[in-house]
Amino acid sequence: INEHTPDASMVFERAGGEWTMTAPTAQKADSQAVKELVSGLRYFRVTDFLAEKPGPEAGLETPSVVVKATIKGEVATLNFGVEKDSKVTGHLVGSDLYFTLGSWTKNKFGKTPADYQDKAVMAVDPALITKVELIHVDETAVLERVNETSWKQLLPTAMEWARRMMNLAP
Repeated sequence: INEHTPDASMVFERAGGEWTMTAPTAQKADSQAVKELVSGLRYFRVTDFLAEKPGPEAGLETPSVVVKATIKGEVATLNFGVEKDSKVTGHLVGSDLYFTLGSWTKNKFGKTPADYQDKAVMAVDPALITKVELIHVDETAVLERVNETSWKQLLPTAMEWARRMMNLAP
């Protein structure tokens, strides 16, 4: 939960090597964006540990960001409070561990669901492509696969190409 999703969590699930966002919308997740999110957790570092629980001014009662990670079946929850002087107070829920971190660290977890959407227009295995057609305003090129490593140009034909080249010559 963050400022972009105050009413619902962004939930990511991994099956095999594929990440999917299951909430607030179901969508294939961009693997690089999720990798950065997981890396943010893996290398999460604080600036200072606090000796005692901070007061209400830290904003932990209504956190600005909540990060939950399920690790080997156990849920770990980090709450981040309000930003003040480029610092944010945090808490590992279920413990007496309170800390401060830089606001830039907190901001790693402040993305929108659209930031995690898979940017691929088509999920295509290149080995399965058998024909490619490129249609432009004044020309169409067509390539067809001959075998695993070779392609044949169908359009424009070699003769059309030669005529065009001669017309372009000075």
